[in-house]
Amino acid sequence: MKQDKRLSIYPLDSDVIEKSVNLTSINEMHDRQIVSTALVVEEQGNQVALLSCDLSICAANLVRIVW
Repeated sequence: MKQDKRLSIYPLDSDVIEKSVNLTSINEMHDRQIVSTALVVEEQGNQVALLSCDLSICAANLVRIVW
């Protein structure tokens, strides 16, 4: 997986946790952490898309979704 440039692993750091606390449009904590991670990575200048069919993540319309 480390050789696949389409994927990356990002730590659950304080930036992600802080951002997730404010994502009230997404009810589930783990979904907020997934979206927060995507937003933090995007803020660093990277292109981000999540592979998801989760209704709350899709409805929040905060990051690009591929499904």
